[in-house]
Parts: sequence; C-alpha cells; structure tokens
Amino acid sequence: MQTGKKQLIAAGALFCALWLCAAVAVAEPLQVLCTTTQLGAATMAIGGDAVAVTTIIPFGMCPGHFDLSPRQAEKLRQADLVLFHGYERFLTTLAASMPDMASQRVDVAGNWMIPTVHRQGAIAVAAMLSARWPELREHFTNRLGQYLQAIDDAVATQAPVVAALRDRAVLSAAMNSDVAADLGCAVAGVFPRDEGLSAQKLATLISAGRKAGVSLVIDNLQSGGKGGAAIARELGVPVVVLTNFPTPDGYPAALRQNAAALLAALAPTEAAP
Repeated sequence: MQTGKKQLIAAGALFCALWLCAAVAVAEPLQVLCTTTQLGAATMAIGGDAVAVTTIIPFGMCPGHFDLSPRQAEKLRQADLVLFHGYERFLTTLAASMPDMASQRVDVAGNWMIPTVHRQGAIAVAAMLSARWPELREHFTNRLGQYLQAIDDAVATQAPVVAALRDRAVLSAAMNSDVAADLGCAVAGVFPRDEGLSAQKLATLISAGRKAGVSLVIDNLQSGGKGGAAIARELGVPVVVLTNFPTPDGYPAALRQNAAALLAALAPTEAAP
C-alpha cells in the first residue's frame, strides 16, 4: 500500500515537472530577426509577447546601402527564424556561408507602404509564424485580425489626402512613385536617389514638371531627400518627404504620419487663390 502511494506521488511529480517544462518552452519567446522595419512592424504586431523581434536595418536607411556588422551577422545565425524580402544583398552573400541559418523569404512583391501590399505581407508573416510555432496558431491568427483592422483604420484617415491628391500632377522619388499612384496622383515623372540625380536629369524633370503642371514634389526619406527640394524650388511648388519604411511606432502610425505630411504640404496650395 505504501509502495503504491509512493509510486502515485512520484508519477504526480513527474507529470508536474513535464507540465512545467512545456509551459516554460511555450513561454520562451521565439527569436525572430527581420531585415526591414516593414517585416519587423508586421511581426511585432502579429507575434505580441510570444515573439522577440530584432530588426536589422534602421527605418531611415536604404536597404541597398546597408552594411552588416559581424555582431549582426551572428544574430542572424542564432535566430530561430529570419524573415527577409529577397532584395537584401548582404543576406544573399551570408546565406552561402551560413547553411544553418533559419531564413524564410516573405515573397510578397510590391511596395509594402501600400496598404493592400502590406496586408498581404502580414498574412504571409502570420502563416510563417504559425508554421514555425503551430501551438500558437490561434494567438497569431487573432493578432493578425487586430493588425489588419488597425491598418484599415489608418487607411480610413487618409480619405482627405486621397481627395486632395486625386489626379494631381506630381513628380515623385522612384521609391514612392507607386505609393503616389495608389493615392490617386498623376505621376508626371520620377527621380532617383540624390547621388543618381545628374544635372541633365534634373533639367529634364523640371521641364516635364512645368509641362504637366506639377503642383507637388514627393521625395523619399531613405533616398536622401535633397533632390526633391531642388526640383521643387525650380518649379515653385511644395515638397514633401515621405518615409518608405515604418518608423518604430509601426506601420499604421507611418501611414498617418505620411498622410499628415502630405496634407501639411498641400495646405499652402489649397489656400492659394
């Protein structure tokens, strides 16, 4: 009788130990490394406390001009999951030397600052997190729904911007031209990053801007932000610098920030007789 009681106690202790181990395993956040703040914003929103997100490229820097440090390279190797777009050149080089790196490409084409594209990207991220950690699928699914709603709410606040920009002729930085078109602008010409804007290209853009009756120049924060100002001065029109990647406040906040910047830039134009 005594032996049976001891066996029962031992079995109960073993069960509790196993349960605690499982609970600790689930409580351990999944270490996810994202190359850009587009991916980072979506992953943080969807993962919540279950995921510890590290973003490699700062939001204000162009991914094409980013140099990876040895410390960041080691973080890539140690991460449970690495999410990337596919255009990050530094990652292509590393992949060959790090065959054990748990990387996955989020294969959603287009500018992730466009809400419909970002929504597709968020859905893809949620699916990847669920595949990697299936016991938290419901958690990721629920948070995805909340994130998509937050995006829709931010888009709704853009209505005044869309109305003001409808069919408005603009010149835009190349990285923002599809965003400008999505907002309803008539993009009369695009210009490259500051270092790629030659005197001849500048003169051609100014001529095209005058011919099209351009009333706004849209530049890109990650492209330098000086070329647009030079064009705008020659045309005598406002210039606005938009971010092409979410700030640390997240993607919906970045949408609102860009919308507010556009409205502020358009205000003098709208007030003009």
